[in-house]
Parts: sequence; C-alpha cells; structure tokens
Amino acid sequence: MGNILYNLMPDMISRLSSSESLTIDDFIKIMKLLLAFIKKDKQADSLLEKLIQRMQGVINKDGLFDTRLAECLSYCISFLPLSEKSFRFMAESLPSYSNLLVLECVFTNLQSAVLHFKKYSVRNTELKGEVDDFLDSLTKMHHDKQEHEGIANRGLIHRVRLSYFIFILADYL
Repeated sequence: MGNILYNLMPDMISRLSSSESLTIDDFIKIMKLLLAFIKKDKQADSLLEKLIQRMQGVINKDGLFDTRLAECLSYCISFLPLSEKSFRFMAESLPSYSNLLVLECVFTNLQSAVLHFKKYSVRNTELKGEVDDFLDSLTKMHHDKQEHEGIANRGLIHRVRLSYFIFILADYL
C-alpha cells in the first residue's frame, strides 16, 4: 500500500492543492492521513526533495506567489518525518524557497518540521548545532522578508495616497 501511495503522492498533492472546491483544512486532513502511510525513510526523503523543488516554482499564472500551493506544500513537508539526509537537503535548498518565508504558515510549517526532527531524531551535538543554525537562518529570513513586505506595503499605500491627492488637486486646477 505504501509504495502505491508513494508513487501517486506527487500527483495527488498537485491535484488536491489546486482544487478550489477543497478547503485548506480538508486538504490538511486528507494529506495527514495519506502521508502517514509513507513509512520508509528513502520514500520520505525523496518526497520531501520533490516538495522542496516544487516550492521553488510556486508562481501562479499572474506571476505572483501561489499562496495556496505554498501553504499546501509546506503542510505536506511538516507531516513527513525528516532524516539527516532530508534535513540537509532542506537546509541547502533554503535560498531557493526563502522568498516564501514571508508567508507565516510556510515559515511555521517548515519550522515545525525541523523542530520535530531536532526533538526526536538528533542525537549528536554536531548535527544539533547545524539544526540550530538552520532554525536561526530560517527565522532571520522570515523576519527579513516580513519586514521587507511591510516596507513595500507602506510604500504602496503612500503612492496610492499621493495619486489620490494629485487626482483631487487636478480637479481644482
């Protein structure tokens, strides 16, 4: 059963995450159930790599972030058991998906996966140090992205106000 589900998993994730009739909560329930059948480390590692690679291209047809897909992929990652190999892949790939860390749910899900790995799987102090460094980097990037997003939003608000002011002023001239 696990092998069959594993082979179908990328397609299921893709179809379910793009289904507008399925709520995020329903997606989470379904994926939590299905991903529980992925027991082998090799399968979990491979699936995590595919999900991380998919996160690199989370752009919708308008050229913007596909927030729903980013959320769905990050939830799936949080349900998979991390191994040392998959953790290292996740850490090495951080720059390629760091732009998604502006989304609170993506940050929280990835942080949750790594914290779970740290709590239950990390035994040696060298790896523990790597995990702590990664968590620090993840948190710093999240805060930097949110700060940048806030500055961009404030700039947009000021441009809109200025445009409105110019529009009103033009009526009086």
